[in-house]
Amino acid sequence: MTGPVDATRIPDWSDRSHQGLVRWWQQMVSQHLAFHPDDDPDSVISFADGKALFSADACAKLRRILDEMHREHGVAVYQVAEQEVLGWMLMQERASPAR
Repeated sequence: MTGPVDATRIPDWSDRSHQGLVRWWQQMVSQHLAFHPDDDPDSVISFADGKALFSADACAKLRRILDEMHREHGVAVYQVAEQEVLGWMLMQERASPAR
């Protein structure tokens, strides 16, 4: 990684439906940017270099999006985030060669 992820890499959340919530988390997972919805984005670090994963503008965008998601979907935010992260992990496990 060449520096923190900026706001342009954070998908917009324009589809406020449940399916839009799912798609947003799918996009975050596919970019390796997913994190626990309760964590402040400023506290998320990169495993590659131990530095902050998100820039200040990305943190602001993520805070706004997560606040809106929590207001509109409540606990579904956690359920969808978990579902998408675990689904991605299962796909990775199935794709890896047998040991």
